[in-house]
Amino acid sequence: MKQNAYGNVFDTITTKTFKQIKIILPLRSVIESFENIINNIMGKVLFNLEESENIGSVRDALLPKLMSGKIRVEC
Repeated sequence: MKQNAYGNVFDTITTKTFKQIKIILPLRSVIESFENIINNIMGKVLFNLEESENIGSVRDALLPKLMSGKIRVEC
């Protein structure tokens, strides 16, 4: 893209620049496989974020009680 950009002070990229770029489109089956893999990964990321928030909430609720001695943990 930089080779197709123009301008004296700053390189300018316009829709004309994009029209000059040739791309290869993957087969629909490749796109669908990619989407399935990414959806699975993103689902796990979302689950982990929610789990982290839940664990953080439990920590925030328990830590002050542990520090004050209101709750004791047997070792």
